[in-house]
Amino acid sequence: MGQDGLIEIKTKLPKYQVELLLADELPQEHVAQCQGGLWVSEREWLDFVSYWPGMPLFIKRAYRDDALIKTLAERVEAFHEVLETAMNHAKFQAGEVAGTYQVASAVTEADIFHMAKQLARRRLARGRVISQPARAFDYLQVLLQDYEHEVFSALFLDSQHRVIRFEELFRGTIDSASVHAREVVKTALAHNAAAVILVHNHPSGNPEPSDADLRITQRLKEALGLVDIRVLDHVLVGGEGYVSVAEQGKL
Repeated sequence: MGQDGLIEIKTKLPKYQVELLLADELPQEHVAQCQGGLWVSEREWLDFVSYWPGMPLFIKRAYRDDALIKTLAERVEAFHEVLETAMNHAKFQAGEVAGTYQVASAVTEADIFHMAKQLARRRLARGRVISQPARAFDYLQVLLQDYEHEVFSALFLDSQHRVIRFEELFRGTIDSASVHAREVVKTALAHNAAAVILVHNHPSGNPEPSDADLRITQRLKEALGLVDIRVLDHVLVGGEGYVSVAEQGKL
């Protein structure tokens, strides 16, 4: 309904319809549903219409509430994490307190690392807002630090720094010749990205950027800049931690 909004139509019993008309407010049980629609659609408002044959229409406009949408997103994400843990880790059982687990059998280091990777993927899932870059860098380190070969990846973001996709682009020895700027630009455009966080691992464990890493950063920044896509950072990860090129002032 219009370029910036949606419409949702509900049918209600006459008694409830009258209560809506008298109260002139959006039913509380539909607030989360409306905000969920605005979250998914990225619209600014939603018209809630309650209808019953022979009764006046009740129309209430709900505007986008970013704080509520963030809360909804966090709760949905938490639910997915609990569900995935319950389905894929028979060794863990849900505790009495939400977000806690009980160990049903022996847990190996591989089990813990597998769970950490699952959590990292959830935190970098589509729609996730990168509001705290340091937390995102921690997740990137978890995903890439155990490779025995170098992997060059990118986190593609929209104009509001929400995750579109995390994708591995190149494997092998990473240097200025093996990272093809054309392919990075092509992939970014295919995802309709507005910004990119570049990331690759150092199997040696030391995440300090080399001269070659800095040259790659500048080359990709220039190439992506030609199509108005910003390079927000280039993150180097390893067993010893991570290094942000932007934080070092070298971007």
